[in-house]
Amino acid sequence: MNSRKIDLLKTRYDRIICGFSLSYLSQTHSQKFITDCYSLLNENGLIYIGFVEGDPDKSDFQVGCSGDRIYFYFYNLDDLIERRKKNNFDHVNVFKMEYRKTENEFGKHTILIAIKITNH
Repeated sequence: MNSRKIDLLKTRYDRIICGFSLSYLSQTHSQKFITDCYSLLNENGLIYIGFVEGDPDKSDFQVGCSGDRIYFYFYNLDDLIERRKKNNFDHVNVFKMEYRKTENEFGKHTILIAIKITNH
């Protein structure tokens, strides 16, 4: 299923994992995705969001090892932390994971884990 349409799901979840697809969603679509995740999570449900930090203005087409071209979005960690506050997620943890881009080049994924809260 396309992540832009998860609002069509009727099931509620304890966990939602968005391992790396946020990098393929625009800022507008990612905001909707986060809001939709909140609606789909049970009380105290966790969301796991992986992304590549960078200047959103530098988002652009990238070419993969297969030669396919796809638009890739960068995200600012502080902006995503602010979004999760607006969507009533409480911050749980942020960590970084190194990944191999090429034989000699490494990048870092940022992982944000937050919990759904409904009582303030």
